[in-house]
Amino acid sequence: MAVTPPPWRGDIDGEADLVEEVVRVNGFDAIEPVSMERDTTVPPPALTPEQNRRRLAKRALAGRGLIEAVTFSFLPARHAALFGGVGVERTLVNPISADLDVMRPAILPNLLSAASRNANQGHPDLALFEVGPEYAGDRPEDQAWVASGLRHGRTGPRDVHKGDRAVDAYDAKADAVDLLETLEAPTGNLQVTADAPTWYHPGRSGCLRLGPTVLARFGELHPRILQAFGLKGPAVAFEVLLDAVPMPKRKGPSGRCWTASRSRRWSATSPSWSPTRCRPTSWCAPPPEPTRP
Repeated sequence: MAVTPPPWRGDIDGEADLVEEVVRVNGFDAIEPVSMERDTTVPPPALTPEQNRRRLAKRALAGRGLIEAVTFSFLPARHAALFGGVGVERTLVNPISADLDVMRPAILPNLLSAASRNANQGHPDLALFEVGPEYAGDRPEDQAWVASGLRHGRTGPRDVHKGDRAVDAYDAKADAVDLLETLEAPTGNLQVTADAPTWYHPGRSGCLRLGPTVLARFGELHPRILQAFGLKGPAVAFEVLLDAVPMPKRKGPSGRCWTASRSRRWSATSPSWSPTRCRPTSWCAPPPEPTRP
């Protein structure tokens, strides 16, 4: 059958477009539903272990009071020069904006820009994080997933008793270590070394290493970095290199369980059961029903 589309239907390009037109006239409801064939009895998981770790990292950082930010994968060249350099391999040929002309070598510059905008609007005390890719070049293997966080100003609620305090490097270290513990990294074997990148304050920063492998970086940001972004007051940050964190070893068919039906705890402040995390067991069996105190 030969079909000649009218000149105003430039969207018709092949056989599939003609089939769609016939189906549209006949009605989509007239199509009999057919289940997809399944090779195995149990369907494979929709997410890879790496994708699950990223979701877990976001949940853990949000639980520590940080607000998730979703920023561009591009940034100005002047910001990239402060975090590892620009490089021809990261420069965009056709950027969407003149100020977004370089692929980001780090996530922190975008978080600092967001913190600067919030400070200009009268909100200097904030905590942000983002889990996303960083780019060391233009090849697929040059992309690395990193969980970065930034704390600026003071921490804790403001009250007449002056319970708040300025953030320091130990806050960033606590965020990084807690995230590594959530990812089941062997935190007991970590070593702290004083060789953080140049955008951190020397003597007030460090790296968390597992042998020769760097798993995270943390510390106060260098004063010249704060000056470049127009920020006043203390600012601390951390970067957890998710691709470098070793995958946990499972001893059974089931891993960590996040369902409320398998692990529940009684909250003294709320008369209800709240979900919590259960530790990995051989079969992830449900614990005994807790008793109300």
